[in-house]
Amino acid sequence: MFGDKDGSYFTRGPAPTNKRTNESIPYADIVILDGDSRIVQDTGEVLKGAPPPALVSDALKDAGIDHIIYTTHSHAPPLNKYRVVIPSDRHRPEDVTDCVEYLIEQLHIRGVYLANVSENMAWGQGWFLPRLSVPDAPFETYVW
Repeated sequence: MFGDKDGSYFTRGPAPTNKRTNESIPYADIVILDGDSRIVQDTGEVLKGAPPPALVSDALKDAGIDHIIYTTHSHAPPLNKYRVVIPSDRHRPEDVTDCVEYLIEQLHIRGVYLANVSENMAWGQGWFLPRLSVPDAPFETYVW
């Protein structure tokens, strides 16, 4: 699909009340990393645009972590923007920070400096389904 950024989305877990609030999502079966920015290794500076999604996929494969990566509406290389969706054992809101920090650490150990943004821990965050700004916009997916 192409067009506006807003539209259909998913959450990290079921919302039995059909309301997307922190309280309405009792557990999650996925962890999501928002690929919006990167860290400069030498200075710690956070810059717009994430590391290339192929590098993230390779690092997660190396760590033995199943994943799906898809680029988002704002993806325009070299300014990379994407979502990393990782299946997980059922976890509760209080576990999400530990899960995300572990995944970010695994990427950093492998030299991929994806920044950890606040949306990664926002329990009730809605994540838009893949869509393109225009029909010929770049789109990448990685599944492992």
